[in-house]
Amino acid sequence: MLKQDEPAGRSQLLWNELYRATGIEYGLNPKKSHPTEICEEKKFRYSIFRLVKRGFIKPKIMMRTDFSLPDPRGYGYSFYRLTPTGRLAAEKIQQQNHQQEQLLRDQADLEAALGQLQVLGYGWVINRQIREILWTLSADRFDSQVEVDSYWNNTKLGLMLKKHTTKKVRAGVHSRHLRYGLGKP
Repeated sequence: MLKQDEPAGRSQLLWNELYRATGIEYGLNPKKSHPTEICEEKKFRYSIFRLVKRGFIKPKIMMRTDFSLPDPRGYGYSFYRLTPTGRLAAEKIQQQNHQQEQLLRDQADLEAALGQLQVLGYGWVINRQIREILWTLSADRFDSQVEVDSYWNNTKLGLMLKKHTTKKVRAGVHSRHLRYGLGKP
């Protein structure tokens, strides 16, 4: 609904979009002969009811002048609009999805970097070596190595390496650097 809500508070015809998006078509047969479609429709109706109850969307009665649109089949309002809290919630969900995609991309880059280091024959590596490989892999996303170093800071790199390495030890007695053993746990 967020994509279609460009002027905030714009009403949207929800049921016809549901039938188009899910592919529910009853056709000429009675509704009783389509139990799976009925189940999907009930789930969708209940989810709409929960969103209305929580105040994320609001039903709106609109008079239709064009009666060529298909009937929304059944009870309830046909038009809904996002409330301000619903818009904030939708934007937050969209942001979380974007962050999840970014995390998956980062994990893939790190796995590729560790794979390259293993191919080169390294058994133990430090953060600097991993960042050099990450710079070569992601040169299209970053302008300079300084940006790579700030994006892949020690905390982020350490937390992600915790999942992908077997062991972590100090590089020396007086050194603050950590060495990570390559390999899957």
